Amino acid sequence: MDVHKLVAKKRRVPGLRLFKLDTKTGMVTDLGLDRCLVDIEPGCVYRQALNRKNFVKILLREGIISVTSKEHTDAGES
Repeated sequence: MDVHKLVAKKRRVPGLRLFKLDTKTGMVTDLGLDRCLVDIEPGCVYRQALNRKNFVKILLREGIISVTSKEHTDAGES
């Protein structure tokens, strides 16, 4: 039986997209604009940003990733 537990509530900012960073693989995923409910996966970081480049800048500023791992996440873009 799956039990869902409220972890956090965040207000959606119009015009921003929701992004996810998997810290194990370094893969950045765009979850889109209209995600109201998100299943939080362990080892992932979620932030709202204008685009992928802005998302990586936010993570750099917060100290979640370093410059060397930034190059790794940029390589994952397609």
